[in-house]
Amino acid sequence: MNNIEQFFKTLNMIFFALFSGQIIFFGVVYYMSLQNGALIPNAATDMVMLIQLLPIIGLLPIPAAYVLYSVQTKTAKMLPNNDQKLKAYQSSVIIKLALFEATCFIGLVGFLLTAADNFWAVFIAGLVFMLLNRPTKGKLVTDFGYSSDNE
Repeated sequence: MNNIEQFFKTLNMIFFALFSGQIIFFGVVYYMSLQNGALIPNAATDMVMLIQLLPIIGLLPIPAAYVLYSVQTKTAKMLPNNDQKLKAYQSSVIIKLALFEATCFIGLVGFLLTAADNFWAVFIAGLVFMLLNRPTKGKLVTDFGYSSDNE
């Protein structure tokens, strides 16, 4: 049982590092926007297409994360032992969190460049999905078919 506790301790450290990195970057972006406004002057009038399309593009990693996770889940359920399932779970969670982090990053960079408020929604969506997909043992058991019997 010590092995699984150490596994989740490490995985949660990765999660909190990715999550706190987004919060710190949010602080930097917010401070810079208070000091300077948008990095691209007149972005609201000159770059209407960017302001309309970039939030949509920024949200695309969210469904991509779920698709990749479900593909890895299907293959991992067929793995013969728990060690392989743990490795598959770890890699799929890191990929999923990285895609949610990409959503946050696009939202923050979009706001930094244009100061358009719709980029805050993209950032918040990325954070919410990161929080909802925090690694837990319950997800390992239900999604990957992990059983503690043959540990």
